[in-house]
Amino acid sequence: REDMRKYFLEGSDVLGEKREDTYVPFELKALSVDILSRKGSPKALEAFYELKDHIKIQHKICSERSDDAGVGVWRAREQLILSSLAAYHLRSQKIDAALDTVRELIRRNPDSPA
Repeated sequence: REDMRKYFLEGSDVLGEKREDTYVPFELKALSVDILSRKGSPKALEAFYELKDHIKIQHKICSERSDDAGVGVWRAREQLILSSLAAYHLRSQKIDAALDTVRELIRRNPDSPA
């Protein structure tokens, strides 16, 4: 990660908390995590949860700004990551973890067909 410092930017979010982000678009981050998981990398699970945490933070920021469009975007991204995480658990034959992830997906988005 240290060799990637030039791609990171530091700043403060609207809450005044220091945060670090990248110039890399979310879609590429999600694709990168999905590729790691399909290759069976041991880093995949940690990467999924880091991305899930990032989504949670961004969703909260949009909610506090009353940015309905942003909330919708981050909700859709959360669905994508939770679905991919459930698939990862299934490929790893961790059925209980996969079911927990699917339950979380349904609980967070009861009206979604995903």
